[in-house]
Amino acid sequence: MRQLHHEYIVRSWDAIRANKAQLVPISEEDQRNVDRILFQLRNFIERSELIDNNGKYTWLRGVNEILTGYLNNSTVNRPAPTSIVKLLETYQTAMRSQLKGESIAPLMQVLDLESAGLFAENIGLVKNVGINEVKDSIVVKQCVRNPDRILPILVKSPATASAESLIIQAAFRNPEELYSYAAAPNPLGKKIQSVNHPFVKIVAQLALTSTGRMYFPFLDQLYTGKLKMDSITRYVGNDTSSGYYSLLVRTRIDYASRMQAGDTPMAAKVLSAKLKSKGIELYINEINALHDENNPAVRFKIISRLSPQELYYLAVTGEEELYTSSYVSGVYPRIFSGMKVPRADSILKWVNYDYYKKFIKNCSCL
Repeated sequence: MRQLHHEYIVRSWDAIRANKAQLVPISEEDQRNVDRILFQLRNFIERSELIDNNGKYTWLRGVNEILTGYLNNSTVNRPAPTSIVKLLETYQTAMRSQLKGESIAPLMQVLDLESAGLFAENIGLVKNVGINEVKDSIVVKQCVRNPDRILPILVKSPATASAESLIIQAAFRNPEELYSYAAAPNPLGKKIQSVNHPFVKIVAQLALTSTGRMYFPFLDQLYTGKLKMDSITRYVGNDTSSGYYSLLVRTRIDYASRMQAGDTPMAAKVLSAKLKSKGIELYINEINALHDENNPAVRFKIISRLSPQELYYLAVTGEEELYTSSYVSGVYPRIFSGMKVPRADSILKWVNYDYYKKFIKNCSCL
């Protein structure tokens, strides 16, 4: 049986050399190095007094698994693939570490994702003292390669040692996705709820409420302490109120100032989308619907109490939905009638020049 597995090793290496589809050709020098390493491995396994008969069979099979795994991976397009020489040298070291009872986890640092997976599944290494750490490193490698898929990856490995740090990364990359996963009644949802990080805790807490998404436009200010949950809650219960829209506008103006300085507030896109949708829902739909009303006081009553800044954002975020008459006769003149000194440069300063190009374009169409 051992002789048969020696033959398997030779056949697998021949198959690798004959493989015309592999993306990274093996140089003649590397082929000579592989010949040398394979001889060393086979010789060590046969001659070692540390390995019994069953162990020799297991390790020979393990060497062949590395070769067949490399053959399968050689046609996969992946960043920085590990060379066959480095793979076998690492396996040599891993074998000696296993025989000494040492962890092979540190060796994973030199391997790409697919190659590390071969070690985690190798018959000779599955009982290594560091195998759980090896599997954890593979999860980390998956997340590094696919940073936008951290949570889908963790669904399959929620107990991995690096889960908490990966969840924190995912939280800042995509708070909305974290919100969805935090509400799920599964191991990953419970893990997210247990993470002791202020931002993750905010999102996880919101995920357990029915109105959690109403707080999302203000996540950055909640995290930095500029806003308290209670200051938002009074508007969330009645999100059709003008107070909620006003809070959106004030927050957007603050975000615009930070973005001018090169900062990117968390969930800024969520705030922009909510600002637009609420403007349409609360104000634009009504003044558009009254386009046949000849009395401006009646038609534009709903926007009569809006500040110049609030009217400005109504104009720039709802330009596609605003009827021309709603803009020309209602929103635009009221921006300036609400100012002590009606100047365009003043309103732009007040909003930190947010959407200024769009506002100027709209003005040019008057």
